[in-house]
Amino acid sequence: MKLRARLIITLVVATFTCFLSLATALYVELTAFWESRSRHLLDESASLAAANVNGAVEHTLANMRLLASEDVLDRYLSMGEERYTLMYDVSAKALSRYATLFPEYLEIVLLLPDGVEDIRIADDIRSPEAEPAGESLFQQAMQDPYNTYYDFIDQERFDGPHLTFYRALYMIDRSLGAYENNKVVKGVLKFTVNMNWLMRHDPGGDAAEVEATFIASRGRGVIYTSDLSKAQARALSNSPGASGEGPNQYIARMLGEDYLVDSRPLIGDWRLYNTMPFSEARSEFHRLLFTAIVVLVVVFVLLGWFIYVQMDRMIVRPVKELASATYHILHAPDKAKSLRMQGGEIGRLQQAFLEMEGRIRQYTQELKTQAYTDSLTGLPNRHAMAHMLALLMARNEERKQSLALLFIDLDGFKQINDVYGHQVGDSLLTAVTGRLSSVLRPSDVIYQISEEDALDETDEERNILFRLGGDEFTIIVPNIGARKNAAAVAQRVLDQLKPPFKVEGQETFIGASIGIAMCPDDADGVNNLIKYADTAMYSAKAHGKMRFEFFSPQLEHSEQARLALDNLISKALDKDEFIICFQPIIDLRTRRLAGFEALARLYSGQHGWISPLEFVPAAEKRGMIDHITLLVASHACEFVKALEEKYHLQPSVSINITAGQLAVGKVFDKINQLLVEFGMSRNIFEFEVTESALFENRKGCAVTLDKLRNQGFRVSLDNFGVGYSSLSHLKKFSFNTLKIDRSFLRDLHDDEAGQAILSSIIAMARKMDMAVVAEGIETMQQLEVVESLGIHLAQGYLFSPPLPAEAALALYEQDAAIRY
Repeated sequence: MKLRARLIITLVVATFTCFLSLATALYVELTAFWESRSRHLLDESASLAAANVNGAVEHTLANMRLLASEDVLDRYLSMGEERYTLMYDVSAKALSRYATLFPEYLEIVLLLPDGVEDIRIADDIRSPEAEPAGESLFQQAMQDPYNTYYDFIDQERFDGPHLTFYRALYMIDRSLGAYENNKVVKGVLKFTVNMNWLMRHDPGGDAAEVEATFIASRGRGVIYTSDLSKAQARALSNSPGASGEGPNQYIARMLGEDYLVDSRPLIGDWRLYNTMPFSEARSEFHRLLFTAIVVLVVVFVLLGWFIYVQMDRMIVRPVKELASATYHILHAPDKAKSLRMQGGEIGRLQQAFLEMEGRIRQYTQELKTQAYTDSLTGLPNRHAMAHMLALLMARNEERKQSLALLFIDLDGFKQINDVYGHQVGDSLLTAVTGRLSSVLRPSDVIYQISEEDALDETDEERNILFRLGGDEFTIIVPNIGARKNAAAVAQRVLDQLKPPFKVEGQETFIGASIGIAMCPDDADGVNNLIKYADTAMYSAKAHGKMRFEFFSPQLEHSEQARLALDNLISKALDKDEFIICFQPIIDLRTRRLAGFEALARLYSGQHGWISPLEFVPAAEKRGMIDHITLLVASHACEFVKALEEKYHLQPSVSINITAGQLAVGKVFDKINQLLVEFGMSRNIFEFEVTESALFENRKGCAVTLDKLRNQGFRVSLDNFGVGYSSLSHLKKFSFNTLKIDRSFLRDLHDDEAGQAILSSIIAMARKMDMAVVAEGIETMQQLEVVESLGIHLAQGYLFSPPLPAEAALALYEQDAAIRY
């Protein structure tokens, strides 16, 4: 996006943000102002209405007291039937005088004690009748002649509710005795005040925005409403905010619209409600807000345009010219002199760009070199290898030549790195680089990426060494000719790595497995060539290490099988599909169980039983061996726990461990945690390690074995007789148990020399306080030889194959000795 467009967007965003902030503030302030104004108007209108009602009550009470004190009514009520002839007109005139002076009175009635109207002054003429409405007030007035009772009463004769007053008229009958008891009610005055007159107030001005007034009681409903239906008035009076005894204002929602309601006490439990819809209250507010926003928009548009014009003149145009000049500096240096240098900050910026141009080219080349170089060894890295392969393969295709890619993986480096640390590992990689470089000619290891990504003439004949990362190296041999030439280079690499390395005061041995892929015989693409060389390397490692192997199509199928095995192991771990079996170890002296060896077994529905010789190396390479070992240990704990609970026994259980686990030692920390969880001691576990595992890392294994023994674990040397079989190692590593491999015992009954050798080994083991176990006993002949040599512990199919936990537990159900 161009600078001018960015400037416009920035100004628009800034202007809009300022406008939005100001408009929001204005909206908030105006909203608060109009809500406050609406509440004030509503309060003013409600106060005026309440004052009218309260004023009418006060002067009606005064009028009734005044009328009740007139002698004419007293004389009228004291007479009998003759009063209608003698005093009726005078009394009626007295009541009419009040009706004339106070037009708010719909009627003034003199009621007899039985409730029949005696004199009625009203616009309509009706015959005297009993009082149906206000019966309760009438009765209260009859019982309490000292007070006036009033309330809102719905009267059919006036088509609606009105404020009605009752006051008793009494006379003193001295013949009745005491003064307190000689009052006799002769009649009741009734005043009916016109409700429309009470609600007649016209606030005028802004207060005229009040929409409706109504009177309601929570117990008796709505008695009066000006413009709303009784249902609407009832809904507003029963809103959640209507609670409270005194005056209050609240917002109620009705028919999808918000109303501002003022509620205040009136007479008894009646309350006066004034309402105002927010739509009306805000109508003028919206008009004012719209006008203010229009003014703001005009002001901000003019201000934004002014700022844009000034910034375009002072910034955008000079920077645009500078950008054009910079482009020519980078892509056409010869045109740099034709630039018109300006003064001020822009001129200094142009000068800085001219100085940077030279540095940019220098830094670009340095960064490109770093991107293609391994920081530890200084060799070209994986990116450089892919780049060079692409160039060489394109050139070879033109010239019908072939090349070889040697994929080198160091054997035993991981264990050394884990045991001695990364510093020793890095030093070892540097030393390995030196030896690999010595295999090649001095000019071979030099590699530079040219700016044009083109090959020099010397690149076509150069064998180039790369480090891919970790312990992986590659060598590209261009124009290889025959396959034997690649084999010769690979053999020289193996020969160079055979002597021991002395790094950081440590003497270590390391080997290599080498895979070789040819182009175009095996692959004509970079990725496939690398993959096939990697596959051949894995095949070489699987067939004994310290060897090289060429890629063949059969290896690709082997690689697919290896991946399938990895997936099978991973799936079995996730779904707990490994089968943990326990093979009994028999005490030959008592013919009873002495312990068990826990073994993991893997079954595939497609391939059947998978040998541990297959899945254990695969799991170790993919970092899954610790999970399998922990699974075996967990099942072993459960097995021993079951024996302890049922038979009060805690037999020892042997668990196999690999060289990598012995070198790193992390799995043993987790096994310790497992034993704590099950509440078991460490001496129930005996870890078995093979001779071959010991010799991959003697010092690291010795340290770990000593640590395990000090923690209380037992350790044994497994498969003795198939590895290096040096008797001095028995003394060096101090095992608790020595397990003689089945291959050593297979034909021992016909081999007197072998029996003598084994007898010596057994004697030496006993002097070192080591137990001896004969493995793989399958025949009675083997058992007889073993017993004759004084071996007391044995295991094998002659006694029992590896059994699931339930079957192994069942062995303890037998009271008799194990039969075979």
